Amino acid sequence: MGLVVFNFGKVKKTHIEEESPIGLLLVLASLLFDGFMNSVTDQNHKAQHRKYAYHSMLYTSLICCAGNMLFFAYAFFFLGDTTFARVIQDPVLTQNVLLISLCGAFG
Repeated sequence: MGLVVFNFGKVKKTHIEEESPIGLLLVLASLLFDGFMNSVTDQNHKAQHRKYAYHSMLYTSLICCAGNMLFFAYAFFFLGDTTFARVIQDPVLTQNVLLISLCGAFG
């Protein structure tokens, strides 16, 4: 759902040639990991005979959050990434980021 909403937005033509292959690779990796995690979660859920899988979903989300924080910290401190400052300074960009985040959170 988040990818669909993201693709409806207008993409500016600046630097699209440089960012497009990396973005496509990240989207592909996200889709592959989603498929892998769903199948592993289903197998784990059936093997442990639990009614709900909320705890495993929470642990998976916490690990992903920690990994994202490490990736962001590396980019921020060692590569001088200014993404956070740019998102906070631009209200339209902030709204788009929050909308994509909500779509990802609610599925």
